[in-house]
Amino acid sequence: MVEPNRHRDAAETTRCFTCNCTAIKILLLLSGGWFSMSLQLFPQGLIQRRQFLSCIEATHRWPAPGKNAATLECIEFQGFGSIDLVKEHQMSTPWTTFTAIALLAVSQMLGVADVMACPFCGGPQLTLKERAIESDAIGFATFLRTESTSASDTNDHALFKVDQVLLGMRYVKSGAIIRVDTRESLAKGQTYLLFGAKRTRLSWGDPIPATKAVCDYLQDAPGVREPTPIRLKYYVQFLEHADETIAVDAFSEFGNARYDDIAAIATDLPKERLRGWLSDEGNLLNRRGVYGMMLGLCGDTSDEERLAAIIRHSPMKDQIRVGIDGIMGGYLLLTGDAGLSKLEDWKLKDRNEPFTETYGALQAVRFMWTYGKGRISKPRLRQSVRLLLERPELADMVIADLARWRDWSVQERIVKLMDDPRYDNKIFHRAVARYLLVASTVPAEMQHKPPKHAVAAKIAVDRLRAEQPDLMRQVERFYRPRVHDQGATP
Repeated sequence: MVEPNRHRDAAETTRCFTCNCTAIKILLLLSGGWFSMSLQLFPQGLIQRRQFLSCIEATHRWPAPGKNAATLECIEFQGFGSIDLVKEHQMSTPWTTFTAIALLAVSQMLGVADVMACPFCGGPQLTLKERAIESDAIGFATFLRTESTSASDTNDHALFKVDQVLLGMRYVKSGAIIRVDTRESLAKGQTYLLFGAKRTRLSWGDPIPATKAVCDYLQDAPGVREPTPIRLKYYVQFLEHADETIAVDAFSEFGNARYDDIAAIATDLPKERLRGWLSDEGNLLNRRGVYGMMLGLCGDTSDEERLAAIIRHSPMKDQIRVGIDGIMGGYLLLTGDAGLSKLEDWKLKDRNEPFTETYGALQAVRFMWTYGKGRISKPRLRQSVRLLLERPELADMVIADLARWRDWSVQERIVKLMDDPRYDNKIFHRAVARYLLVASTVPAEMQHKPPKHAVAAKIAVDRLRAEQPDLMRQVERFYRPRVHDQGATP
C-alpha cells in the first residue's frame, strides 16, 4: 500500500497518477538505464467490472536468465490518492515491487506544473530536444548489421559505423564501429541519429532514421528555453507530419506543455486540419482526444455540431472509443451550459450507455472543473456529476469528486447508499468513509459552532467506526483530510 500525498488534493493526485511519464523519466534517469517502464491506461470497469483505472507494466533488464519480466496488474485508485496493489503475479524479483512502488511514490511528489499538463495527451514522452540536452554524445551513423556477442546471448546487437559526431568527441570518433542494443527494425545502409548517455560506459538509445526532413526539423526547432507558446507555434505545423519521427515528436511537445500554453496559441491551431483529423476514426486513436480539445479552443459554431455528431455516434459492442473524453471536453468548451445539458442526456442519464462512454463524459466534466475558467459554473458541474451516483460502477469515483469539490448537499443520500445491495462492496464503502472524514473535519475557529454537514458527518463516522472498524482503520491509516479543504459548498 502506498500512503497518499497529504500535501495536495485528489485532483492533483489523479492527474499525476494518470499521466506518469515525468515520473517514468525520473526513474529512468536514476536507474542509469537498468530498467524501463511504461504506463498503460485502461478504462475503468473493463477488468471483470472491478474498479481499476490503470495497469503498470514493468520490464526489467536483469542479467540473470529468466528474470527479465514482471507485471503488476490492477492498480486500484482509491479516489483520494490511496493506491492498493491488489494483484501481483509473475514477480521474478523483489526489485519489481520496489520499482512499481517507487514509480507511484515519485508520481505523487510531482509539482503543480506537471499536474497542469495537457489533459488529454495521454502522457508526455521524452522529446528529441530533451534527449539532446540529456545526452553526452550525439551523432549520425550508418547501420551495418546485427550480431550476437555470444552463443548464450539471446539479444541481438546492431552494429553502426559513425559518420559524424555532433557532440561527445571524447567518447566516440568518426569512423568508429559502435554496438547499439535495440529492438527497432533497421534498414541496412541507412543513416540514423543516435543519442548516447555516459554511465559506466557510453550507452546508446534507439536509433532514429536521419532523413533530411528530420535534420531540418531539428535544426530549425526553437531552443528549450524559449517560452512554451513560442515553441508550440513551431511544432504545431508538424503535427501529423508524413515523417512519423517528426509527427510523434511534435505531438510529444504538446504532451509536455501546460494546458494554458496550448490555449494561448488557440488562434494558431490548424482548424481545418483538426476537422479532417477528427473525421479519421482509424489512424489517430491516441491523438483524437487532444485534437478534439484543440478544436474546442479554436473552433466556431459550425464545429459544435461536428463534435456533437462524433459524440452521439453509437459505438459498436465492446468498442472503446479512445479520445472520446477529449472530444467531449472540446465540445463543452464550445457550447458551455447548453452543451452540458445535451451531454447529460446523451451519456450521463442513460444507465444503458456503455461504461466507457459515460466515463469519458465524466472526464470531460472534470476537465471543465479544472480548466474551464468559469465557462460552466462550479455548481452546474457538481449537479452534473451527482447524476452518476445512480451508477454503482461509477459511484465511488463520483463521491471522490464531490468531496474534493466540497459538495455536501448529497451527504445523507450517499450514506444511505451504503445500505443498498447494489453498492455493497469495499471500494464504495471506502469512498464513502473518506467523503465523511473530509466532511467532518472543520477548522479550529469553527469548532465552537461546526456546520450542520460536519456534525452529521461526525455522527456517521462514529457509527462506521463501531460497525465497520476494519474499514475505518484502513481508511484512516492511509488518508487524513486537510482542514483547510473544509467549508460550506460555495
